[in-house]
Amino acid sequence: EGRRLALASLASYNSRSMIRESEGTAGLSASTGTNAGQMQTPMMRQYLSVKEKYSKEIIFFRMGDFYEMFFDDAKVASEILGIALTSRSKDKDAIPMAGVPVRAVNSYLPRLLKAGKRVAICEQVEDPKDARGLVDREVVRIISPGTITDERLIGEKSNNFICSVACTRGQFGLAWLDVTTGQFLVWESESLAAVCAELSRLDPAECLLPESLSFSLEKHPELQRTIAETPRTSYPDPHFDRNTAYRSLTEHFGTRTLEGFGCEHLVAAIQAGGGLISYVRETQMASLGHIAKVAAF
Repeated sequence: EGRRLALASLASYNSRSMIRESEGTAGLSASTGTNAGQMQTPMMRQYLSVKEKYSKEIIFFRMGDFYEMFFDDAKVASEILGIALTSRSKDKDAIPMAGVPVRAVNSYLPRLLKAGKRVAICEQVEDPKDARGLVDREVVRIISPGTITDERLIGEKSNNFICSVACTRGQFGLAWLDVTTGQFLVWESESLAAVCAELSRLDPAECLLPESLSFSLEKHPELQRTIAETPRTSYPDPHFDRNTAYRSLTEHFGTRTLEGFGCEHLVAAIQAGGGLISYVRETQMASLGHIAKVAAF
C-alpha cells in the first residue's frame, strides 16, 4: 500500500504545477538549472527559512494535496518509508525530493516515529486561491514519538509516555507525561538505579534530557543502557534551571506556587517536570488545558 501511494504521489507530483504559487517563479525550477539557482526561488527560500528554525526535524512541507520533503529529509524519508526519491530536473546538482499524500499521512508517520525521527508539519495557512504570489506557510505542530495524540498512531499501548530526566546536587529528577490523557507525574531520588528501574517500568516512547546530560551520558552508563533503545531528545539546559522550570509549571497551571500539587519542596523533580512541560508546549503549539495537574509520585 505504501509503495502504491508513493508511486501515485510521484506521478501526481510530476504532472502538477507547484500548486499554482505564481507558477514559474514561486516553485522549484523545472529547468535544468543548478541547485544554487533553484534555491533562490521564493518557495525554496520559504522552505529553507523553515528548515533553519527546525533543523533537527523532518519537514513535511504542505504543497496542495501532498507533504513534500527536500534535501537530506527526502533521502532519509525515502529510505525509511520506501518511497521514491526524485527531483525536478536531471541536473547533477538537482534538489532531492520525496512526497506523501496528505490523506495518507497517518500511514507514514508511525514508521518515521518508530525510527526515532521528529516531524515538523508545515501547513499552508491561507487558501492558495487567495494568495498573492507565494502561499503563506508555518509549522503548526511538531510530532515526536512521545507527543503523539492520535490514537491511530499510538496503537494498543495503554500509555504513551514522554519522560524527562534531570540531575542536580546528587539528586535525580524524573517526570513523565501522557500527552493524550494528561497524566503528569514527577519524582526524585538520590539513586540513579531507582530512576532507571522506574524508566524501565514506564517504557517511555521518548526520553527528554538536558543537553549537558545528553552530551555526557557516558558518565552515567546505567542510564545510557536503560534508554539505549528509546528515542532521545536533547533540550537546552536553561529550560531545566530550577527557577525557570518552576515558572514554566506555575504559568502552565495558572498558579502562584506548586503547593497544591504536593511538589513545592522538590528540586530535581521540578527541574525535570518544568523542562518537560516547556518542551511539550513548544512542540504542540496548541491548548494543553487537559494537562490540568501534576502529582508527586
